[in-house]
Amino acid sequence: MKTKMAKISLVMVFLFVVVACVREPLAPNPNDEKLYGQAGVAQSGAQFTEATELYREIISEYPSSMRYDNAVLGLAECLRALGHRDSAVYALRKMPTGSSYYGESLLRQGQYMVEDMQFWPSDSAPSALRKAIRWNGDAAVVGEAWYSLGAAFYKMVSTGATTRGFFYDSALVAYGELRTQYPNHVRFSDAAYRIGWVLYQKGSWLNAADTLKTYATDFPESALADGAMYWAAKSLGTAGKDCEAKSLMQLMLSNYPFTDKRVSAQAEILGWSCP
Repeated sequence: MKTKMAKISLVMVFLFVVVACVREPLAPNPNDEKLYGQAGVAQSGAQFTEATELYREIISEYPSSMRYDNAVLGLAECLRALGHRDSAVYALRKMPTGSSYYGESLLRQGQYMVEDMQFWPSDSAPSALRKAIRWNGDAAVVGEAWYSLGAAFYKMVSTGATTRGFFYDSALVAYGELRTQYPNHVRFSDAAYRIGWVLYQKGSWLNAADTLKTYATDFPESALADGAMYWAAKSLGTAGKDCEAKSLMQLMLSNYPFTDKRVSAQAEILGWSCP
C-alpha cells in the first residue's frame, strides 16, 4: 500500500512540474503590437537606444505577448549594435526554453561571446554553442553554430601556448562537422577556407596547401579564392617545394590580376629557388 501511495505521489509531483513548466499561452494585444511596431521602426532607422527602451517595455509589461520572443531578439540586436555585447547576452537569457527561438538565442549568445571573448570565462562561448547544436534541429541554426564553434576555438588559441594544438584541432573538428553534415549550408564554402587557414596556422603545410588549392578550384569566383591560392603557395614554399609554390603563385597572379596580394606575391616568387 505504501509503495502504491509513493508511486501516486511521484506521478502527482511529475504532473505538477510539467504543468509548471508549460509556458503561458501567448495572446495578441494591441498595445504590445503597437510598441513592437515602433521598436522595429526605430531599430531599422538605427535609433537603437529608443528601440531598446521599447523592446524592454514589451518584455517587462507583456510577458505573455506574441511578440515577447521577437522582442528579446530585437533587444539583443540593439544592445549589440550599441556595443553592449555582455548586456545582449544577458538579454538573450530571457528567452523561454519553450520558445521556437530558444536554439537561435543560444547561438547568438555564443556568437556575441566569441566577439568579446576576453569578457567571459574561457568555455562560455563553446558551451552556449554546443547547447545550440544539441537543442535545435534547424539545419541553418546548427550549421551556423558549428561554424561559430570553430571560430571560438580558433580565437582561444591565443589563451596559451600549451593548448594551441588542442584548440586548433577542436576548430578543425567543428568546421569539419559543418562540412560533413550540412553541405548545403550558406557557410559551407567559408568552412572549407577556414579549415585550410587553421591548417596553415597550425603548421600543417602540405595539408593546408591541398585544402586551400581545392577551395580555390571549387570556388574560383569567391572573394577568398586569390587568398586561398596565395596561402597555398606560401605553404608549399614553407614546406620546401619551391617549384610548386612558384608555379601556383604565378597562376594566382594570372587568374586574379587585380588581387591586393600582387606585390607580396611577386616578392615571394623572387625568393623561391626553382631551376
